[in-house]
Amino acid sequence: MNLETLREEIENWRKTRISKRGRIPLEIWEKAVKLCEVHRIQDVAKKLNIQSNDLRKKIKNINAPLSHSANTRNKQKNFKHPSFIQIPNELNKNVISFSSVEIDFSEGFKIRICK
Repeated sequence: MNLETLREEIENWRKTRISKRGRIPLEIWEKAVKLCEVHRIQDVAKKLNIQSNDLRKKIKNINAPLSHSANTRNKQKNFKHPSFIQIPNELNKNVISFSSVEIDFSEGFKIRICK
């Protein structure tokens, strides 16, 4: 992979993306980070027409071990949202005096119920 090949790949992605605000795919970021091992960050960013600060952040994130929040995000992708959650009557009686209740799920989701 060289700079010119990746530049063409990014240009192709930009032309075919569904949304103008679509995020650059992780595979492209990984290739850009890999190129930074050989080229200066500023040179890679300029050639690929991306922000050098964004590239620096990706270098940090890709080289860092998988964090707890990243693990949580991966779990969230596979989590099916319940269509209905029934609050037990015992809890419901106690909730009336509160303005909100927050429920934490082991998959990393939170639900806040407000009065």
